[in-house]
Amino acid sequence: METFMDMALYHPEYGYYMTRDPFGIDGDFTTSPEISQMFGELIGAWIIDTWIKMGSPERFQLIECGAGRGTMMADIWRVCKAVDSIAKAVQIRIIETSPLLKKIQKTALEDAPVTWIDTLDELDNTPIIVLGNEFLDAMPVRQFFWTKEGWKERGVSLGIDDSSGIDSLCAEDTATDIVPDDVRENKLVMNQAYEYSPAQKRVIGDISCALKKNTGACLLIDYGYTSGQGDTLQAVKGHEHTEILHNIGECDLTAHVNFSLIRKWAKQHNLTIHGPQTQGVFLLSLGIESRANILSAAALKIPDKTKSQNAIDHINSAKERLIQPKKMGSLFKVMSLSYGIDAPLAGF
Repeated sequence: METFMDMALYHPEYGYYMTRDPFGIDGDFTTSPEISQMFGELIGAWIIDTWIKMGSPERFQLIECGAGRGTMMADIWRVCKAVDSIAKAVQIRIIETSPLLKKIQKTALEDAPVTWIDTLDELDNTPIIVLGNEFLDAMPVRQFFWTKEGWKERGVSLGIDDSSGIDSLCAEDTATDIVPDDVRENKLVMNQAYEYSPAQKRVIGDISCALKKNTGACLLIDYGYTSGQGDTLQAVKGHEHTEILHNIGECDLTAHVNFSLIRKWAKQHNLTIHGPQTQGVFLLSLGIESRANILSAAALKIPDKTKSQNAIDHINSAKERLIQPKKMGSLFKVMSLSYGIDAPLAGF
């Protein structure tokens, strides 16, 4: 499964993320920054507060992993450049695998102090703040099952007569010593899926090493869970769920993030862990209600009353979508990892 997902998403010629802009109404899904400027603006405020708690270093690096269209970073930069001291201090770094999205990001951030890097190893030896919004969910997973016959791992079988070459998802016997400790240490439930992402573990390890080397914080925002297990692998195309093996390379493949594992891996690196917190509570604590009121007050000044009311309705609708438990407020979680910061971080 892991190899299949990696090829379907990141193959340099046919991979989903390498060949298209998947965001927005005309794409396959919409992320929080695309819903409202308030999201990125509040993250910008969080960054300024965190920078102050880091001792307001004269220079620091702001890294975003997988920046999409650059929408969130553009909103963050608008907030940061309004504060002269932080505007002078920040150096933006973006890690992006998609050539198409990188091109779009360069247009969105043409006035920002930004460079693109391939890995965290390229960072300077200065304090850092790392951002990952809907980043971890796009990493390939493995799926294991505990059965009467022992452990099985789900994979993709190749059909002989199927013109696509893909037959079905299947679970094959696997040796116990191949099953990761992070899976075997769970309370085992018969025939339940246990998902595990080696890529996520590597990324948390890389971020942890960078934080310990440079000091700073990391903010992770993603849909996921903090307890339990299960099959969360899904395919999305045109804002609708679809079959995982249909339209390979043309639909998004994701799995919910197991934040209990993120916490475990971060603890192994002796990081300070903040959260996870639900996105709704996090944004409310950062002041999304006040920000919405300010934007609505500005919209009231639009001379055309219909356009004015439409703008206000959009602001309130976007706010509710971001924070309401039945929408994105509870499913999405927020966690921060830090090293060398004594104060508690905002939102937790």
